[in-house]
Amino acid sequence: MILLRSLAFLTVFCGVGSVAFLSWPQHLQAQSVSAATMQEVLAAPAVTVGALVLDRAALNAVYTQTNYALLWGDARRRQVALSTLEAADAHGLVPSDYHVSEITAEQNPQQLDLLLTDALMRYASDVRVGRVSPRQVKGERFSPSQKIDPVAVVLEAAKASDLKGYLEGLPPQSPVYRGLQMALAKLRSWEAQGEWPKISEGSKLEPGKSSPRVVQLRKRLAATGELAEAVNDDSPLYDDKLAQAVRLYQDRSGLEPDGVVGRATVAALNVPLSRRIAQVKANMERLRWQPAQLGSRYVFVNIPAYQLVAVADGKVQLNMKVIVGRPKRPSPVFADLIRMVEFNPDWHVPPTIAREDVLPHLIEDPNYALEHKNVRIYQAGVEVDPHTVDWTTANIRDYRLRAEPGPRNPLGTVKFLFPNRFDVYLHDTNERELFRKDVRAISSGCIRVADPAALTNWLLTADRKDWSEAKRTKILDSRKQTRLILNTPVPVYLSYITAWMGAGAQPVFRDDIYNQDGALIAALAAVEAKSRRAVATMVRAGDGSAPVNEASVPAEELQKAAP
Repeated sequence: MILLRSLAFLTVFCGVGSVAFLSWPQHLQAQSVSAATMQEVLAAPAVTVGALVLDRAALNAVYTQTNYALLWGDARRRQVALSTLEAADAHGLVPSDYHVSEITAEQNPQQLDLLLTDALMRYASDVRVGRVSPRQVKGERFSPSQKIDPVAVVLEAAKASDLKGYLEGLPPQSPVYRGLQMALAKLRSWEAQGEWPKISEGSKLEPGKSSPRVVQLRKRLAATGELAEAVNDDSPLYDDKLAQAVRLYQDRSGLEPDGVVGRATVAALNVPLSRRIAQVKANMERLRWQPAQLGSRYVFVNIPAYQLVAVADGKVQLNMKVIVGRPKRPSPVFADLIRMVEFNPDWHVPPTIAREDVLPHLIEDPNYALEHKNVRIYQAGVEVDPHTVDWTTANIRDYRLRAEPGPRNPLGTVKFLFPNRFDVYLHDTNERELFRKDVRAISSGCIRVADPAALTNWLLTADRKDWSEAKRTKILDSRKQTRLILNTPVPVYLSYITAWMGAGAQPVFRDDIYNQDGALIAALAAVEAKSRRAVATMVRAGDGSAPVNEASVPAEELQKAAP
């Protein structure tokens, strides 16, 4: 998770008149309510049912295409629609936003039809493309955005022979989204039993030692199932069974599974249940911003998980660690197309990195550039000896810093290009020991991949009939900068997912390394606090956020990015 432009709200429906229904099912042809009466109701300045004010413009857009016939006169289909709205909480939504109580109580067929139609349009928009715009949320404004025409959706639903199946197909269909639904249900079941036990602050808890806080730890891990025994063991001894449970929890939480309960582990254990529920709902919202179909072959990077997967035909074929941008230089969230693979890349150090990262080291030790970073320094095209420059007064912008191709290059031996306005890409690295770290938010924005050879072969084997490991080795051994343009560009999604359903049917969470969850949770809470939303929130239009085949980017533009 993605060519992230922004998501715009429209105050009118884009799809009015765009769906032509030449014939209608029998259950719509047999309506007895006067079309003239329905037309008269919709011609009024406001359409009200009880205390509710419905969206007159959208309803008119629907009923003009049905000749003002009722859509939901069939009791069985009406119940299917109502059941879908009642189950909105399974998607982290609020059923009351969709007129559930009013629909249940309404007896007038005409008003009941209007209620259901209005509610289904709202529901379809919320469950498919989300309740808030990523453009309005700090840290999310470059996230993918989708579009939906609720008028067309409700007309298609009214005509669907399998209404239940049609409505079930509106939410995201990805396994991650369905897993989050299960995670949400499990968290709510835990919530019904009360808040998780808290662990007091204190010194590290280690196996073999005793502390009153061990009892708290035991109860906390029993609450979420890592510790299977009943919570009646008041022993303060940190025994082997408890250590095993702690390691399981740490592994699920992306922490070093050492069995030592330090500050990071205590902080994760003490996150309130309500916050975890809100975190799951926020991640469900993010998944609604993504395209319904990611493609038959794609690369997906989850930034907070420090993980890349390559997927073909719905199956994960590669799974590897990545290094992502540090919080001060975060990796952006967007989607694009991997268009080329470059072997033996050189690296032109971007001005920001030269100023903020390299210059302080040059001031301290002029040998730093060449000895530590393999970077040569040029001025007006002539190589400069860094020892001859007073770096305390020099303007770094007057110099060009370049790393030659080769194993010592900060980009390693290969990079994967998807030209974008953020100037980021995937690449190898000459600091492979960093993949041993659990927290890998340490780059300047680009994504460093743990197994560039595997990713190269995955991309090129399917793209070129003559590709082989031997050919790759020959190109690398030449030390010659070589670019291979893909015949079929592959979608790549840089995404920000901090919760999912893990192995053993247990919710899994990761640190919110860029502090984006809080802003999204607050935005969703603000939406939930309103009993009804403005018409503008019902229709949302993307602006080219799905990967498209764009013109090639000039080679000089490819040199701006930072590893």
